Amino acid sequence: MKDENGNPIEPFHTVYVHALVRDKNGQKMSKSKGNVINPLDLIDEYGADALRFTLAIMAAQGRDVKLDTSRIAGYRNFGTKLWNATRFAEMNGMTFDSAFRPEQATQTINRWILTELSKTAEEATRAIESYRFNEAAGALYHFVWHELCDWYLELLKPVFMGEDVAAKAEAQACVAYVLSETYKLLHPFMPFMTEELWTHVGGQGLLCHADWHVPLYRDEEAADEINWLVDLVSGIRSARSEMNVPPSAKAPLIFVGANSKTRERSGRHYPAIERLARVDLARFREGRAKGFRPGDHRRGHRLYSARKSDRRCRRNRAPGEGYRQGRQGHRTFGQEARQREVHRQCRSGSGRNRTRTLCGTEGPARTARRRSDTGFGSWVI
Repeated sequence: MKDENGNPIEPFHTVYVHALVRDKNGQKMSKSKGNVINPLDLIDEYGADALRFTLAIMAAQGRDVKLDTSRIAGYRNFGTKLWNATRFAEMNGMTFDSAFRPEQATQTINRWILTELSKTAEEATRAIESYRFNEAAGALYHFVWHELCDWYLELLKPVFMGEDVAAKAEAQACVAYVLSETYKLLHPFMPFMTEELWTHVGGQGLLCHADWHVPLYRDEEAADEINWLVDLVSGIRSARSEMNVPPSAKAPLIFVGANSKTRERSGRHYPAIERLARVDLARFREGRAKGFRPGDHRRGHRLYSARKSDRRCRRNRAPGEGYRQGRQGHRTFGQEARQREVHRQCRSGSGRNRTRTLCGTEGPARTARRRSDTGFGSWVI
């Protein structure tokens, strides 16, 4: 290849060779087998952005891509999730302010999402520069779905419906800023949808010409506080789901052995805890939950004390495996020593006073459900 003056030049400085795209069963596509997938048909059915994002997030180095239409449909739903988040922000008065700066945010929830945005941008940028496109797409997927949509917008609802004009204005400007920067990060993977959404937040010009997000803002204190709230609500929701507690049922929330920081955080975020975890009447108690030993939260295993749980452990045991939780995605204890330890912990306590404890992996994040003679008992933290 030569330039305009006839001098030889290299056509490309970098060539990326992606993995082989196979069908969902891992077979090479062949007309004789009849398993050829026409990308144009997939684009007509699911959209170009969904197909691009699917190929990017599955393009792990050293592994072929097993293309399945169900995965493409799932990532189309991801795009729909982001579109609905933008519509929700628009309905609540989202206003793009070019003068907004992350350092000006005063609300903890806004400082948290701005910190998570910077972390995600840093991770995605590093992954793209090292040609690990699956890691970049995975980081963006986790941020948009689990942090931006599931928690940030949900925690902003009381602010949008409240009477504090200053807090509402800051939230409207912050959500517009976060969405616009998210579109920039997602643009290499979903260019068509993000270009359209860019106009909804008031972006100027084409998104492909906008500057890449530079991750500079950090507020670890705000991030730790909101992540504590997320872990707490997630733990209570998990316990309610595993014990088949009806969504409409409420139970008192008891903090056992809480330090001053936990008391302060629980008081400041109690309306959100009450609304999202479906609890009421938070109380504090000294000591620790029955059936829980110091250090269990650092080991990160879960203790089950109900007789039904013991039977479920034995019923779900497969040859060569330890006791399983009886629910897809939970931890499996593979060693016999761990089996005996968990089984012994399951049998601790007696009768109605047994306590079901969920041990987290950070600090004193432990949740227990204490049975009582009335209602659904109480949740012990």
